[in-house]
Amino acid sequence: MAKYEDRTKEAFEQIEQGVKDVYSSDNFKNYLKFLSKFHQYSFNNTMLILGQYPSASLIAGYNSWKNNFNRQVNKGEHAIKILAPYQIKIKQEKDLENNEEPTQEEVKVTRFHLVNVFDISQTTGDPIPEFVTDLKGTSHDADALIEAIQDVATIEIQFIEQENDVSLQNGAKGYYSPVDDKIVVNSNLDTIQKAKTLVHEYAHSILHKQTDKSREQKEIEAESLAFVICNHFNIDTSDYSFGYIASYANQDYDKLRDVLVNIQANAHELIEKVEPEFDRYRAIIDVESKYMNPTEREEYANPFINAMEEELLKTGLYDYLTIKDADTRYGREYTGDEIYNCLQQFNEQYPGQCYLFEKDNYFKQAVIETIYQHFHENDINVHPFIDTSIERMNYEALENIASPILGDDVYYMKYKAAHAMDFNVEKIGDNRIAMSHYYELNGDLMADPDVEIFVDKENKLLIPQTYQMDSLGIYQTKDSNPQLGTDLNVYLNTWIDAIKCNYYKVNEIKADSFEYNIKDNYSEMKKFCKDNGIKTMFPKKEEPVK
Repeated sequence: MAKYEDRTKEAFEQIEQGVKDVYSSDNFKNYLKFLSKFHQYSFNNTMLILGQYPSASLIAGYNSWKNNFNRQVNKGEHAIKILAPYQIKIKQEKDLENNEEPTQEEVKVTRFHLVNVFDISQTTGDPIPEFVTDLKGTSHDADALIEAIQDVATIEIQFIEQENDVSLQNGAKGYYSPVDDKIVVNSNLDTIQKAKTLVHEYAHSILHKQTDKSREQKEIEAESLAFVICNHFNIDTSDYSFGYIASYANQDYDKLRDVLVNIQANAHELIEKVEPEFDRYRAIIDVESKYMNPTEREEYANPFINAMEEELLKTGLYDYLTIKDADTRYGREYTGDEIYNCLQQFNEQYPGQCYLFEKDNYFKQAVIETIYQHFHENDINVHPFIDTSIERMNYEALENIASPILGDDVYYMKYKAAHAMDFNVEKIGDNRIAMSHYYELNGDLMADPDVEIFVDKENKLLIPQTYQMDSLGIYQTKDSNPQLGTDLNVYLNTWIDAIKCNYYKVNEIKADSFEYNIKDNYSEMKKFCKDNGIKTMFPKKEEPVK
């Protein structure tokens, strides 16, 4: 027992030494990074984990890894020791009054003992993707953090242009005013810098509303807390400097420890408060900025729809739609109203889906139609996200003018119209086609434009991938510009319609086994177009052909 107590005593000595060691610039930054991952642990245990396993990222006990995560601690791994509290009953002298006889009472006393835990890197087994992500800070993270802090803050936060504030004109990125109890941030900053500044000033508002601490200590605490928060929420911390920490290292142990404890306690409280709002806004920002094709939208919506249907069963919607003959517009409107009534309670679990339901009419109508069909028709095999999508409309529109290119019959089709550039549709790979206009400039062919498209034959969808406009020097991809996918869907719809309205006609067809043109193979082309359902795209005899 004595040996066991000695080991616990050694642990506390290790904590004390860790505090003394941490106050160099590099060690301090390392401590703060570590703290951002282990804010939920006590100060003492954070110091213990850092001292034993500086690269730790996720900690759990042996049985927890095995039973909760289906992971096994690797053979030969050394356990990380942390402190766990326990209570014992002891007898102590009761406080005596007057001439009472001495007596003893039983009281509970908290003691600490060492327990073994292991980092995820010391285990093998099932993956834990939600915990082990290596994210780079993005403006989306920064945007979400800004929105989240504004939601949880109880003080006024203003974003002001530099020229409209004296302090900002003098070089400050932002400031906290204890007198007015408000935060001001330069609105001209880039998103990531704006987030960092807001967090720093918010840290001041939490730590230093009423304090007689020195300016140096205030800045150490605020900058440190800001570093922890930014690091936790994936915001780039590479430009944080803690050179002034070394000069603070001469303080006595107790004062240094108090600073660290203060940072840790506030970091934990702030992270716990901000994280749910951050996650909600991050999900919303992701769906705002991301193009999802119909099958992806359906997959994204399905968990939300399933959960919503369970809730709607309680409201009697199923009974209403099945018992009554509600195959009417009113039945769908009623379904939509019932979804709205339940929407708020799903906001935390499905923030992105709830946002789209309120802001995106296409998503809303597809959700309503899916639930309506499930309840009214008892049909679970419905796909409104796909069937009513613009991607399906564009597929069917192209099918009406160039069906052979969507099959395996031909790899190239050219269309001509009076006083207009040729229209080309070409296979460029497996399930990929290109639609284009080209003109010649100084001997070079110029795209005006050229759009590459993925063809989902199973679901009959056209999904645009790239856009090229040579005269403007533009080449964009859906991956580098998510909004492009959404914009190109509308563009394709207008473009294909214009091909029909401007009386474009088939002029040339190329396949592996033949090549036809209107001049040399008129009859063959006419029969081919008729057999493939595009006879309206073939020119009449009396029409001029080139």
